[in-house]
Amino acid sequence: PKYERIYGMMIEEIRAVLPNVKIIILEPFVTHGVATDPKWDAFFGGVADHAAAAKRTAVKYGLTFVPLQSAFNDAIQKAPAAYWTQDGVHPTTAGHALIAREWLRAFEA
Repeated sequence: PKYERIYGMMIEEIRAVLPNVKIIILEPFVTHGVATDPKWDAFFGGVADHAAAAKRTAVKYGLTFVPLQSAFNDAIQKAPAAYWTQDGVHPTTAGHALIAREWLRAFEA
């Protein structure tokens, strides 16, 4: 609830100052890695909760939502998780490129 409330407050403040700005919300994501594997269930569950809150926030404010977990899940079918994230959380160069591609797709739509 706190995450969602603060997210909403930020959006309202941004819109008050920049009413014509296009806001895009990126879904939090997690992959297997050295930081996440030891506590995978906690990581995955926590990220899933935050992702659901991010999506609800996007819907509430009529914003574009970019689903990144499914994009990373698909990418891991082509190359191992370590190719996309350094530790399961922080993207590598390839992971950043994947995020940028998904963001651009949403922005152009």
